[in-house]
Amino acid sequence: MTAMFALLPLPGLLAIPKELARDNYPILLVLLFPLAALWLGYLFAKAYLGWRRFGMLELWLDPHPGQVGGPVAGTIVFQGRLSSQDRVQAQLLCKHVRITGSGKNRRRSETILWERTQTLVPLAAGRGTQLQFRFETPAGLPASEEPGSNYHEWELHLLAEVPGVDLDRNLAIPVEANAMPLTGGLRPDPRAILAEDPAAPIPARVARLASSGTGLTLHYPASRLRGMGLVTLIFGLLFLLAPALLWGELLEEHRSLFDWAGGLFGLIFALVGRGLVLGGLYLAGNSLTVTIGNGELFSRRSLLGLARTRHAHLDDIERIEMSTGGSSTQGT
Repeated sequence: MTAMFALLPLPGLLAIPKELARDNYPILLVLLFPLAALWLGYLFAKAYLGWRRFGMLELWLDPHPGQVGGPVAGTIVFQGRLSSQDRVQAQLLCKHVRITGSGKNRRRSETILWERTQTLVPLAAGRGTQLQFRFETPAGLPASEEPGSNYHEWELHLLAEVPGVDLDRNLAIPVEANAMPLTGGLRPDPRAILAEDPAAPIPARVARLASSGTGLTLHYPASRLRGMGLVTLIFGLLFLLAPALLWGELLEEHRSLFDWAGGLFGLIFALVGRGLVLGGLYLAGNSLTVTIGNGELFSRRSLLGLARTRHAHLDDIERIEMSTGGSSTQGT
């Protein structure tokens, strides 16, 4: 993929000096391809160096598999050496995964049903590093299932921000639900787990929660995604500007059929730019307020002065889920 983005625009890159002499500035659009190639190359190099430094992670669960309503515990060993001063964030997640469509229209959506995070301290293991963890899970959660179009999975995410290449891996964890879950299993070294965060607070810039005698109000301000929205909007405007310049030149002068074929390429940029502009406006300007009280739920989504209000009776709602940036809290 990286080579394709680097080689595909090669004729256009070689033609840049000649085209600039003709005041054909839209030719500079071909520079987007080598920039994309550099970005893909950076991602590949980062992943490769990560595997070179840490190698394959070996996981031993105890008990195996993990237990719903009991412990999910184990030991992880890898070849890279981390200092005892480093800290590793281990996040255990139980997720509901839905996959819809097929081919290019295939979509994967995830809902986090439960999660806990521990801060782990690396322990020496020969020339490598050992991590130990133990999570106590509540009863009533689903067990891990075979992947399909609608299934549940348990995942352990490890993240250590260290000099050089970070440790950033996801491990699938088999977890079963038994009427009598096991209660034994690994008892980690007292030095191995520094702290456990049962539930991270929601930042005020992301959502504001208020309660009163009549109900509960959750407000997602428009500013929560302002940075991402502005960046998306700027890219969209650039994608729209380029074909506008290109088409302007095509209309002013007599151009060959080859030049008009380039205009069709500009149409693709225009369509992409339109989507980016609309997406940027939505990300930067939408707000959501949800109010629960007096047996009813009201939601109001606002965007650039336009608002859409919906309401439902709580008796008609099976489950309520609050989601912020990939984590969620749910109730019934």
